[in-house]
Amino acid sequence: MDIINPKLDDIPEISSIYAQSWKKAYKGLINQNYLDSLKYDFWVPLFEKSLKDGGPLKLIAATEKGRIIGALSYQKSQDKEFTGYLEIVSLYIHPEFFNKGYGGTLINSIKSMAEKEKNKGLFLWVMTENKNARAFYEKSGFMPLNDFISFKISGNDITNIRYIYNIN
Repeated sequence: MDIINPKLDDIPEISSIYAQSWKKAYKGLINQNYLDSLKYDFWVPLFEKSLKDGGPLKLIAATEKGRIIGALSYQKSQDKEFTGYLEIVSLYIHPEFFNKGYGGTLINSIKSMAEKEKNKGLFLWVMTENKNARAFYEKSGFMPLNDFISFKISGNDITNIRYIYNIN
C-alpha cells in the first residue's frame, strides 16, 4: 500500500470512491433517496479546483497496486479556537476495502505529516449516529469533545461531534 498526492487525472476515481462510500456508510443515517441520487462525479469540481488553485483543501490517497482505494482531504483549521491544527475534512474508502487497514494508514500518514509540519494536532467532525466511524477514530487515538454542529441533508437532521488528536 502506498500513500500518494493525487493528480488531476485521479480526481474522477476519488470522487467515485467518495460517492460509493457515502452510499454504503450512510445507509440508514441519511435519506436513501438522496444517497441513491448522489452522482459519482459530485466531488470532481471541488477537488479539481483545489488542486489547480493549490488549496486550501489538500488530498492524499491510498493506493494498492496502482489502484486508488481511498482518500483523505484536509486543510489548516479555519476555527480560531484550533489555530495550529489541521482539520481532516473527509476520509472515504472504497466499500470493497472497508475494514482492511486503508483508513488507518491514511490517518497515520496525516498524523505524521501534521507532526513534521509542527501542528498542534488534528480535528475532524463525525456524525454522532455513525458508530462505526466514531469507533474507528477513537481506536486511532482521537477523543470526542463536547462540541457539536447540526445541519440538514435532504431533510435529515444531522448532528456532528468534533474529535481531536493532540500531538504531544
